Amino acid sequence: MSLVGYLKEKTHVSWVITAICLGFLTGVAVVRWFPGIDKYSLWLLGSGIVLSLVSLISRWRLMVVVAVLGGLVLGIVRPSGLSAGIDRYSDLVGDEVIVQGTVADDPAMSKGLTTINLDQPILTLGRRRYDLGGRIWASIKDGQPAKLLRYDRVKLSGTLDSGFGSYAATLPRARLVEVARPAGADPMGQIREHFADGLKKVMSRENADLGMGILTGQKANLNERIKNAFMLASLTHVLVASGYNLTVLVRFARRLLAKRSRLVAVVLSVTLVLLFTQLTGSSASMDRAVLVSIYSLLLWYVGRKSHPVTLLAVVATVTIMLDPSQLWGDVSWYLSFGSFAGVIILAPLLHDLIKAKWSLVQILLETVSAQLVTWPIIAVAMGKISLVGLVTNLLVLPMLPLAMLATFVAGLSTFLLPLAGANVIALPANALLGWVKVVASWGSTLPGAGLEYRLELRMAGVYYLAIVAVILVLKRLTKHNFYGDNVIE
Repeated sequence: MSLVGYLKEKTHVSWVITAICLGFLTGVAVVRWFPGIDKYSLWLLGSGIVLSLVSLISRWRLMVVVAVLGGLVLGIVRPSGLSAGIDRYSDLVGDEVIVQGTVADDPAMSKGLTTINLDQPILTLGRRRYDLGGRIWASIKDGQPAKLLRYDRVKLSGTLDSGFGSYAATLPRARLVEVARPAGADPMGQIREHFADGLKKVMSRENADLGMGILTGQKANLNERIKNAFMLASLTHVLVASGYNLTVLVRFARRLLAKRSRLVAVVLSVTLVLLFTQLTGSSASMDRAVLVSIYSLLLWYVGRKSHPVTLLAVVATVTIMLDPSQLWGDVSWYLSFGSFAGVIILAPLLHDLIKAKWSLVQILLETVSAQLVTWPIIAVAMGKISLVGLVTNLLVLPMLPLAMLATFVAGLSTFLLPLAGANVIALPANALLGWVKVVASWGSTLPGAGLEYRLELRMAGVYYLAIVAVILVLKRLTKHNFYGDNVIE
């Protein structure tokens, strides 16, 4: 076959969509590094739509390049004005400002200070008001405040400082001026607080806080000693509500109702996913997990499969469409997608290569794969790596589903049974949570925990090229059919 004939052959629409998505992500990144490139937004938008439609309609192999260009142009348009607005914060660094905004997620305690993330911030400097977009990280002075909650509207005063990661700016050691709590703004948060109070009746505060962390990702109340131990032992992901929690919910609903009605199973599953999101709050890992779950459910409903690369590209594009700043420096976003890529792409190939059927081996391969993909991100961003994660995860992950179930049952029992009966029901949860703490504490003391190591960005790029090469070789060796995989099955 001639080259022209090859390029004119049709390719599957999913690969065209993947190309558009990858181009889009590249375009968003380009805007950050080359501000002002988006000044012809209207013209670029029209061009991007035309190029994308042409590639989708024709679907020639050659059109994949056109699809990338279409996505690239659309990606440049999406954060139009946002990058410039974020850069404007640098002009205000060092000034005494008043900041009003909405508490985006659960406040946390760090080194005696209350830390919050402010969404929709409005800055006031003298008589001038600035609505520059982005998100601001703030810490509030010791002794303040009375307990803040998600969705509270707050007014802070302090000295504006430079941002980090995806935060446009910071407001360290701010003074809380005003708090407004909209009625009924967070009903699921109230349910979660009642549940947490129930757990504290049947277990120690430390175990209750750990149980809420494992069950809902709420780690704000965990003491610094526990959080540090989990970090050094490479177990922080256990305290993050993510795909694992949602997979348990979705699989339960699907298996319960699939034989009766696929539609009812999908509707119930999506409802549970959205309710759980309201319970846990938004985060990079949670947003990714929600989109993956809904995307996979819809594919299952219509009887279609998706290649994991397409799944990753589509979900990543949706998250960046919602918040482009995540691509510009949100380490949690990169870790979430990196670990997920390792689990759904590298792990199946290694599994087929080894041909082992034990569930413990599957956990081992997924852990290794996730760590192989994410350790350069950690080394570049934080200058630390942990060599004990493989051991600690093998000791904890098999017990995690039981710990989640036992914690849920223990909390529920406090509302249904007398306290004496609830204490008995809570015994398994206390034992399992105690085991998790023991492993984390032990792992944090091992020689390979928390090693100082900073990787250069260019070397990280070389590493990921090597990972891609390994994946391609393993794909050729194993002939693995990725279209046979679905994360909810």
